[in-house]
Amino acid sequence: MWRIYAEAHRVLVLDDWMRQLHSRDSSLNTKGVVLALSNWQRLLWALQEGVLAQNLFFQLQDEVESVHEMTKMEDGIEERRK
Repeated sequence: MWRIYAEAHRVLVLDDWMRQLHSRDSSLNTKGVVLALSNWQRLLWALQEGVLAQNLFFQLQDEVESVHEMTKMEDGIEERRK
C-alpha cells in the first residue's frame, strides 16, 4: 500500500467528523482538534496516507481543503473569510 499512497497525485480523506466542518467558519484550532479526534486517526492506513501522500486533502462539508491550507497561519484564514 505504501507505493499506492506515495505515487498517488492526490489522496482524499473522507471522515464523518471532518465532513461536519465548514471550511470558512471553522478556526484552525477547531480543525486541528476535530482532526486529532477523528476516526481517520484510528485507522491503520492513515499513517501511510498522511505521511506518504504528496497532496493530502480532507473533504469538509462545503469543500475540499488540503493539509497545506489547513496549516496556514490564522491570519491567512481570517483574510480568506473577508
